[in-house]
Amino acid sequence: MLAVSTSAGDPARAAAAVRELAVLDEVVAIVGPVFSDEALASAEVAEAEGVPLVTLSNREDVTHGRKYVMRTRTTPTDEVNVLVNQIFASNGEGWLSWITQSFRILHLPIGLVGVAISVATLPALSRA
Repeated sequence: MLAVSTSAGDPARAAAAVRELAVLDEVVAIVGPVFSDEALASAEVAEAEGVPLVTLSNREDVTHGRKYVMRTRTTPTDEVNVLVNQIFASNGEGWLSWITQSFRILHLPIGLVGVAISVATLPALSRA
């Protein structure tokens, strides 16, 4: 089952949508919202209801202290770290190239979670 809901930019509506979806037996995870205030309100409800929420927000505190909430977008801090690591890794050999490899290993779990969510939701999306 694929259920789509809109919050129209309202955090209270986003939280209410998560609350409505969380009680459905067919729901295995919720994807969204995008905006930070909506994501924070939705995260609180998703955590309380025990339903996984994959938010598209780059707000760092959305996931703090929550085991059911994940974030897919990078933050400005993440982007600066990538830029600095790439500068160091591309300007030398030997130990500097290890920075690039360690960065790839660091992001491996993120990729695996994304693939796992895709594999888990694809059958439901194809039936919709």
